[in-house]
Amino acid sequence: MGSQGRLVIPAALREELAAEEGTVYVAHVDGSGALVLRTREQALHELQEAWAGLDDQPSATDELISERRREAADA
Repeated sequence: MGSQGRLVIPAALREELAAEEGTVYVAHVDGSGALVLRTREQALHELQEAWAGLDDQPSATDELISERRREAADA
């Protein structure tokens, strides 16, 4: 860790990651306490994959509107 709070990644790892100056990473700590670094593109791709299957699910908003319309029709 640098004096300004910057994390220093060794050259060998930077080469393996093909990291260039200016590459922006998203960092988080996983459930085991490990620091995980991803590029913005990797993080976006993972989020898109995680949400992809949810398109088939009815939205809670649509369900609530339908329920309210049924209640109004029954009243």
